[in-house]
Amino acid sequence: MQMITFSRVGDLEIKFDLDVPADITGALPAFICIHGGGIIAGSRNEPGSARLTDFIREFALSRGFLFISTDYRLIWPSTGLDIIDDVKTLFTFLADPSFSETYLPSAGIYADPKPIVSIIGAGGAILTDFG
Repeated sequence: MQMITFSRVGDLEIKFDLDVPADITGALPAFICIHGGGIIAGSRNEPGSARLTDFIREFALSRGFLFISTDYRLIWPSTGLDIIDDVKTLFTFLADPSFSETYLPSAGIYADPKPIVSIIGAGGAILTDFG
């Protein structure tokens, strides 16, 4: 698993975790988990959702998907518009060819620019409408 910073806001680094399936080449779609917490709490590493995230990770990897579990800024001190910007920034980051060139382990693997989104909680569900 790689931890990747996709955005910086002041001193804050906004990150996601990336897992890549073994022994697969070509264009891989991304399975993206956006954590819950009502946009006021939580993180990609929240212990309460770890079992569900692990299940989804194994499901996605076994079917040839890149697996991404992401953070975003939370309300207070950020605003809803800041959070929407984080999700849009993530999708832009993943669609840029330099993402595949920099972070994928083989020249034969690259990210499909049309990700599939998995929602773990209510906050994540709200944000997918804006990605």
